[in-house]
Amino acid sequence: MSYPPEKSICIIDDDADVRDSVRALLESYGFRTISFSSAGEFLSASPAADIGCFLLDLHMPGMTGLEFLEHLRNTGIQTPAIMVTANGNKLSSRFARAGALAVLRKPIGDEELLQWVRKALAPTDGASRP
Repeated sequence: MSYPPEKSICIIDDDADVRDSVRALLESYGFRTISFSSAGEFLSASPAADIGCFLLDLHMPGMTGLEFLEHLRNTGIQTPAIMVTANGNKLSSRFARAGALAVLRKPIGDEELLQWVRKALAPTDGASRP
């Protein structure tokens, strides 16, 4: 399956090594990416890219990934989002209410990440996303 080249995967993670490795992996499979070190940096930048999916770290200084996702949903943005966390937590119902497509635990296997990104970018045939 091919994905529209104009759709970018937006990686927001405060760990530069994680951002760089995820970006390199996705780009090696032909995906376009943009990345930011925080939700605030993304909001300040107002990127022009057409974002097809967000990869959001849960624990970041300032606005957390979950708070950012809730902000997106509250402003009407329904772009699919995948939450990533190193820590187990009890926020699964809040993730679901915010509309996270998946919650992945670090370290994430390459195939697992690719599977969820492909799912996030798959055409929905007009159906609404979770």
